[in-house]
Amino acid sequence: MMQGSKRGYFLIGSVILFALLVCTLTHSLAAPMPSIGKVTLMELGSDWCMPCKLMRPTLEKLQKNFPKDLKVMIVDVSKDKEAAEFYRIRMIPTQIFFGRDGKEYKRHTGYLPEKEILKILQEMDVRE
Repeated sequence: MMQGSKRGYFLIGSVILFALLVCTLTHSLAAPMPSIGKVTLMELGSDWCMPCKLMRPTLEKLQKNFPKDLKVMIVDVSKDKEAAEFYRIRMIPTQIFFGRDGKEYKRHTGYLPEKEILKILQEMDVRE
């Protein structure tokens, strides 16, 4: 009797762990991910955020100037709550720079002037 009871608990525990794993993977896959092989600049903001709006032309210009080596991603966290949670966004805009390996290199909160972005991209050896 004891043996069957242990198997039952093991089976229930396995099902719970599997469900948690599926939920975790599904949740993390829902958030936008950086490009591998390129430097990624992810800007997490919102359409109603004035500093976010002010940065948009700069981000579009950077994508145009560095098409081979840089991926610019603009994420509206008011529409993509999973991204805000996944990247632990507390204030917007937040810019996250990811290396070519997909790992976070640097993070900044608030308006970031083009000159400062270019310095960071130079540190990361981004080329036109």
